[in-house]
Amino acid sequence: MGLSRRQFTREFKLAAVRRPEAGVSLAEVARGLEVNPNVLHRWRREFRQAPGNAFSGNGQPRWSDGRMAELERKIGQQAVEIDFLKGVLAAHRRTADVAGIDWKSAVYRKVAEEVTAGQRLSIERMVELGQVSRSGFYRFDEGAKPDRDMGLVEGQGNRQSA
Repeated sequence: MGLSRRQFTREFKLAAVRRPEAGVSLAEVARGLEVNPNVLHRWRREFRQAPGNAFSGNGQPRWSDGRMAELERKIGQQAVEIDFLKGVLAAHRRTADVAGIDWKSAVYRKVAEEVTAGQRLSIERMVELGQVSRSGFYRFDEGAKPDRDMGLVEGQGNRQSA
């Protein structure tokens, strides 16, 4: 049978941390409680850093319920906003398709603007949100003409002069 790890209650740790304040040396406290002095030092450091959150259990710092609720509300709000924006994009795509407008160019233009402005999102994420291909963005050139792209503009290409 393997050794099991000892677990100490919050009250035990608090009592151990407060003993040296009563004039007992750390070494004596550690021997008396059968705890390694390094563990006792760590407990004291944790207690000094955050007395209210010290020894919350399972090695995880305790979050206040108010902070957790605030973060959950924020995540929920962002999820709703993202869904709304996806719906707007889908409606815009349908309208653009009906009108014969190239909606992808508008998305590529917006991504290019964000890149120039020092975007906070990666290009990969922006094109994903815009529902266009990343390779299409890299091929996109706002002022490009088919002749220029193919190297057929005068003075370029594989034309041989006579």
